[in-house]
Amino acid sequence: MTAKRHRVGDSRPCSSSTVTACCVIALFLTLLSHPTLGADSSNRRTLESETPAEGIDRLTLRAGDGSITVSPSSDDTIRARVEVTVEGSSDKERRPLGWFLTSRLERADDLAGAISISESVSAGQATLRLLPLGKSRASRTKEDWFLELPPRVFLELEANSATTVVSEVYGGIRLRQGHGKAKIDVPRGDLDLRLQVGTIEVRSAVDTWHLVDLRSRVGEARLWIDGRRIKRRQPPGPGARIEVEGRGETILEVDVEVGNVELRLDAGDLR
Repeated sequence: MTAKRHRVGDSRPCSSSTVTACCVIALFLTLLSHPTLGADSSNRRTLESETPAEGIDRLTLRAGDGSITVSPSSDDTIRARVEVTVEGSSDKERRPLGWFLTSRLERADDLAGAISISESVSAGQATLRLLPLGKSRASRTKEDWFLELPPRVFLELEANSATTVVSEVYGGIRLRQGHGKAKIDVPRGDLDLRLQVGTIEVRSAVDTWHLVDLRSRVGEARLWIDGRRIKRRQPPGPGARIEVEGRGETILEVDVEVGNVELRLDAGDLR
């Protein structure tokens, strides 16, 4: 019996199922080589809120990454504006065929559209933050806050990585921030400022105080009173601390884990 011979290049026509399978594979490889195909690079929104401050003596802002700028309002009203940027795409969007598996807020434009300002008032305290909550939203969102509030209102700020600037309020400030920089310029009021990594610069026109306490665990602490540098002998180590007691009531505590802290007390420049 003579065996059939096949020349190189002989082939049979491809079936429809084979063609379909080849197309699916080609699509998959295309998505793999272009992981952000169909995903927006960034989305921006500006949100605003306005709250009458009658009966409110404390404002808390819970922010994430970005910046915070605070200035006094011209009336008894708390005004907030936040410019929100949703950066890039989520991990699921970057995966091939991730669009098929994601939830309705995984797309950057969907998340940007769902973000809103949450306002609540209870027992004299107003609280501002962004919704929805959770790390998935916070890790993809840059928040640039602009606040106006009556100077008498106590201000509490919480942020992750941010540049914080506060001016001309005197109700007192409490700051808890992870990374970045804080610059505070106030006429008076208690200060309780803590930063993990970065720098804090403070200027106050308070004329008397109960306690001034500056501390950097890894870095420098610098204090000026009416233009004169106040120095204290420091023990060996990477950090520095300066404490000055007085006969007033104001307490100024500024603490940085890693970085520098600077306080200028310009009592001769009362505002």
